[in-house]
Amino acid sequence: MDDVQLRNTERGASYRRQLRHRSQAVTNLSRPALEMRLYRALANGHADEFCLLLSHLDESYPTDPERVQAAYQMLAARGSVGAIEQIAEATGISAVLSEDAAQRAYGVLAASARIEAIDYVEQISTTSPRFAPADVQFGFRFALRSRRYAALPKLSRISGVVPDFSENEVAQAIERACEDSDFQGVEFFFEAIGRTVSLSGYRRHVERVLQLGRLGEIPSMIRLFEDFDVESITPQLYVSLAGSTDSRAVRFAYLNAPSLEALGQLAHDAFHIAEATDDTELRAVLVERYGVSGESGQRSDEVHGASPASAVEDLDPAAATLARRDSVASGPCRDAAKMHVLDEELFDAVFRYLDRRIHLDPPPLDRPGSRHQIEAALHGLINAAGNDPVQVLETFTKHIAPTVISADSPRFFAFAPNAPTKAALLFDMIVACSSLQGISWLEAAGVVAAEEQALRFLTTLTGMPIRTRGCFVSGGTQAALAALVVARDIAEGQSCATGARRALRVAVSDQTHASLINTARAIGADPIVVPTLTGRLTGETLLEALHSLPRSDLVIAAVGSAGTTNAGQVDDLQGIADVCKEHNIWFHVDAAFGGAALLSDDCRTKFAGIQHADSVVIDPHKWFFAPYDCAALLYRNPELARKVHTQDAPYLDAIHDDGEWNPSDLAHHCSRRARGLPFWFSLAVHGTDAYRAAVERGCWLARQAARMVDHEPHLELALEPELCVVLFRRKGWEKSDYLRWAHDLLHRQLGFVTPTTWRGRPAARMAFVHPGTTTEIVAEVIASTRRDRNQPTS
Repeated sequence: MDDVQLRNTERGASYRRQLRHRSQAVTNLSRPALEMRLYRALANGHADEFCLLLSHLDESYPTDPERVQAAYQMLAARGSVGAIEQIAEATGISAVLSEDAAQRAYGVLAASARIEAIDYVEQISTTSPRFAPADVQFGFRFALRSRRYAALPKLSRISGVVPDFSENEVAQAIERACEDSDFQGVEFFFEAIGRTVSLSGYRRHVERVLQLGRLGEIPSMIRLFEDFDVESITPQLYVSLAGSTDSRAVRFAYLNAPSLEALGQLAHDAFHIAEATDDTELRAVLVERYGVSGESGQRSDEVHGASPASAVEDLDPAAATLARRDSVASGPCRDAAKMHVLDEELFDAVFRYLDRRIHLDPPPLDRPGSRHQIEAALHGLINAAGNDPVQVLETFTKHIAPTVISADSPRFFAFAPNAPTKAALLFDMIVACSSLQGISWLEAAGVVAAEEQALRFLTTLTGMPIRTRGCFVSGGTQAALAALVVARDIAEGQSCATGARRALRVAVSDQTHASLINTARAIGADPIVVPTLTGRLTGETLLEALHSLPRSDLVIAAVGSAGTTNAGQVDDLQGIADVCKEHNIWFHVDAAFGGAALLSDDCRTKFAGIQHADSVVIDPHKWFFAPYDCAALLYRNPELARKVHTQDAPYLDAIHDDGEWNPSDLAHHCSRRARGLPFWFSLAVHGTDAYRAAVERGCWLARQAARMVDHEPHLELALEPELCVVLFRRKGWEKSDYLRWAHDLLHRQLGFVTPTTWRGRPAARMAFVHPGTTTEIVAEVIASTRRDRNQPTS
């Protein structure tokens, strides 16, 4: 099997025993819960999890062959051949692929040049491979980029397709192979392509190999390049080759070099090498040309006391110094470290740009660019040799930055605007320049402590108990995944079902963020979408939905929104909390957008019940004025999350031995940047009163915009704003009219607005986050709706 496959038959006998020690998390699960998770893992193609769960069942457990075969078909279509072998090894059920699954596997595997995997698919199917030439050509280039030259002739042979590389691609491939000192790879490449390419720079590669002390590779190099002039090899190089312990280098030197006294001084060592390798030709040259005795390996006129180093020094002291250079000091790529040396010119250019960008007040809105123009500007930038850094930066400033709509512009009203404070932006630079990470207390105690301080501030806002803990993740979607996985595992562990597998469900409303629905499905649960009359999910409607479900369904969580993305509404959190408590259901609150409104005296009462949540997500990169990407995830009982998310491995034992709380143990991640620090820094610099004022201004702007809509006879409010989002309609407009209007606003740089749908009808939507947004800007956008739908864009 190829290197993608995770297990092989030699490890089969001890496979389940090894898995049994990998995790203690499933040992407390009941047998029905184990079976439920087992088949969900199989249906999703999660081979590792399936095999782990299977190892905790009886050795004689009868795995369902039909489900296993169905998983094989799915995995084959993905090209996950290693997972197929892993499951087959664990279950003892041989894979038999359908023609469709096999052909799809062939296409995926050819495109990734996985020859051994293709052979395996042929073994477990009755279908001969048919390859699309485009897939094979992609595979050729994939092998070329990944420097897997040996795959080229094999892929060509089994597919019947000839690589269509250009001469330039061939030359670059050989150049890269030489840089890697992979001369066997070069030879494979020549054999696959059926041609040779002259490389004018071969001498610098020879010199580099010499510097690295890898002298045995030089003969292969010289043999491969037809334009290599053997007569041009210097005496110093021959002596270095002869003094090597590599038999290839020694043989090449004595069979090709002219008679040199320095080579004679090294001849007795070469003779021992010839004896050890049974190289009769080399032995004969040493005896005839240098008079080495066949008995002792000594020259009859040997110059005693001369060493290889002194022999080289006689010819060229500088060459001797080069030959003695420590390969560790120079490394396999002596120029690798230059990437990590500060380029002062680039430093100045970057900080000039940063200085200009952070002083923009306000930042320009900008607009999307043409794909053709952007790709033309980027063409060829990623190459083997690199580019002038200032020119690359200029490409960014001229062709990339202007095509990114500025989420920190006071005219950005779409989606969930991002308006980071200057303090947060500046500190984000420190996080990046210092390579700060926040994985564990052991590695980053100060970072973890600072992030925990910011999390405690958010905990206090929600009113959750003091034991609450959490971590910062990339966004609300990642937070929801982490929280619902905990909810699922807790619910399954508490389930008392006897044998029958129960369908997992997550209750959401028709206004819940779309990511929650996707997340539910990702963890193997079906969403219960509860319809709402006003856009708010209530305890009563949730209870009705629960009563309508079959008794066999297991509801693992209910989601309440504390500020829906579409309309900014807050659900009946108290009512939902009461229902969840009564039915022992995990209560997750999505306050990603609206959570900052807890700071507002006028809005706080709307969030009653959030303090009862089992998990809460609040995104500082939305209304708490932090840079992307920063979302806070809070757990009422963090120990439950730690049991689910902690990753157990020998190399991670060190971070768990001190008993401290680690951010990496509280979500579906391990490596993580210190993404909470810019929020912490800005909060510490400006204080909570400044944040409260900025949040309340967003709510005030939404109310002002609503009153402006009321005064326009052609407009109507869709509903009164609760937080910072306003929905309104232009009488007589259809969806295309709203899109045309939004395009015109962006074209004229008046604002970035994206239409939405409310209660089945299109509407305009504006979200107010940036404290720098003025009522004049809002009035300008509202007034633009007076333009006739057929009026051309200026």
